[in-house]
Amino acid sequence: MENQTRAGVGHMILLSLIAALVAGYPGDVVARSCDLLQPAELVYLGAFRLPASPTEEGWEWGGDAMAFFADGDPHGPDDGFPGSIFATGHDWYQRVSEIAIPVPVISTGRNPSDLPVAATLQGFLDVREELLGYIEMPRAGLVVCNSPESPGERALFCCWAEHLGQGERGARHGWAGLDLSSSSIHGPWSVGGMEDYITSDYMLSAPSAWSDRALGGGWLLTGRSREGGQSACGPSIIAFRYDQMTGQTG
Repeated sequence: MENQTRAGVGHMILLSLIAALVAGYPGDVVARSCDLLQPAELVYLGAFRLPASPTEEGWEWGGDAMAFFADGDPHGPDDGFPGSIFATGHDWYQRVSEIAIPVPVISTGRNPSDLPVAATLQGFLDVREELLGYIEMPRAGLVVCNSPESPGERALFCCWAEHLGQGERGARHGWAGLDLSSSSIHGPWSVGGMEDYITSDYMLSAPSAWSDRALGGGWLLTGRSREGGQSACGPSIIAFRYDQMTGQTG
C-alpha cells in the first residue's frame, strides 16, 4: 500500500481512526483513573480512504497536518462518527481541504477496496495565501478552536515553517475562518519571538478550565520535535493566547 501511494495513488491513502478516550465506548476496555493516556485505553476502529483529488494539490504526498472539527458535517448521517477533518494536501502546495468522516472499516484481508471513501466538504484552497509565502520542505500544523473575534464561532489556526531553517524566528502562525472559500488569513504572528525549530510544526488546543489553572490562560499549544541536537532537542509544547502573539505583519 505504501508503494502504491508513493507511486501516485493519492486517493488510496488510508486514515486510521483511534478512540483515544474510551469512556463510554461500548466495549470492555476501561479507562484508567490516572492522568496519562495508556496503550490499553486506545481502541482501533478501522480506516477509510480519502476522496479523489487533483494530483498537483490533492492528497498525494499530503496529510502533513490534520485538525478534527467536532461540529463539522452537521447534515451528515447519524452514524456515530460526527464531525469533519481539515487537512493539508500535497506537500509542495499545502492546500487545505475539509472531509467528512465515514464509518471506519477493519478490512480483515487488508484490502483498500473494502474501505469507505470520505466525502469532500470543502475542496482544496490556499489558506495561507501570500502572508506566509512559498515554503520549501514545509512543516505544518492545524487546529480548530474558538474564534478570537467571533464569540461562539470556531476558527482554523495554522502554522507553516521550513523544515530546514536553523536560527530563523519568523512570523509563522495565523488563523482563518472555517469557510475556506471566503476566508482570509489573519496574521502571521511570531510566538514570543522564539525559534521556528521550537514553535512551528504541530498545534492543538487546551481545555479552558485546565489552561486557566495550569497555563495562565494559554489555550493554544504549539511546538516541534526537531532532531539532530538542535533547538529543544526533543518535543516542545508552548502554551499561548491569541493576544500574546507578536510581530504582526498583516
